[in-house]
Amino acid sequence: MGMLGMWARRAEVGGRESVVVARPEQPQGGMTHLCSERTTAHRESAGASLRTESRVRPRMDWEGGNMGRWDGSSSRPSRPRNRLGAYACLLIATFATGAGCLGQDGSNGVTGVSLGEAEQRILFVGNSLTYTNDLPGAVATVAAALGNDVAVASVAYPNYALQDHWYAGFEGLVTDLEPDLVVMQQGPSSLPENQLFLATWADTLSRAVRAAGGEPALLMVWPSLDREFAFDDVRDAYHDAAVGVGGTFLPAGEALRVLHTQQPDLSPFGPDGFHPSDHGTVLAAYVIAGTLFGDQVLGLDARLDPGPNGGRVIALDESAATALQTIADSVVAAWR
Repeated sequence: MGMLGMWARRAEVGGRESVVVARPEQPQGGMTHLCSERTTAHRESAGASLRTESRVRPRMDWEGGNMGRWDGSSSRPSRPRNRLGAYACLLIATFATGAGCLGQDGSNGVTGVSLGEAEQRILFVGNSLTYTNDLPGAVATVAAALGNDVAVASVAYPNYALQDHWYAGFEGLVTDLEPDLVVMQQGPSSLPENQLFLATWADTLSRAVRAAGGEPALLMVWPSLDREFAFDDVRDAYHDAAVGVGGTFLPAGEALRVLHTQQPDLSPFGPDGFHPSDHGTVLAAYVIAGTLFGDQVLGLDARLDPGPNGGRVIALDESAATALQTIADSVVAAWR
């Protein structure tokens, strides 16, 4: 099946944020190692208790870049891949825990991340909005049901922004794994300061992705329900960041907004009003797969089992499946 990337327009999303009080210099070139620490406190979502993290990063008002198109092609020659990433602790797509661990250098990260051989190899980089309900696994399952040969891996930690992934060893990770596509997300990033922060670090990570032979994509997330008014700003933040890096814009947040407003009985949000319900995760997976592969998802079975490269079971009732698939196809078509 042909691979479709993205368009030139904007989608919405929002959530709990924290104001950027200082923007670090954008890293240039190789791996940057932290030589000092400071404690920062921030929220990942509305109602979340303060979490203290030891990491050099600006304090973000916690709500959380470039539109282009990915055709799935890769110009790099085939060669053996080192399956050990530069991150310090294992977290792959099937992990649904927020536990982190320390590497030998004392930094947070992931080691041992592997990305299987397939026609299209996708790495997801984000936080709990990605690992809740295993979004990467759901994308793998939907992609396989559409007839695509896709392998996925995921590196996601609570409260992580793109900057955190960079300092945890992102450059070494993508150099080792050589993914065809890297799907990136952080918090909603609806405030002006955070929109700039998202765009800056999306550019930094995208340069590393392309140096490794891949293409970037930005996954539009969403605001918490108590910040519903910020959907447009979230959309603009991710769309503009995608446009800025010439990457693919994935309008998952737009689809969650439509579901929330049109069919609240199938709420895309979990009990905390920010993290996705299973309906929200499956809807996001439909949008991602439909955008990347150019296929309509309407008509897929309500129950989908993992494909040959793994994934997660998707089990909906028929009416819910039809509703989610219809919304996904309409949002993808609107942003194509």
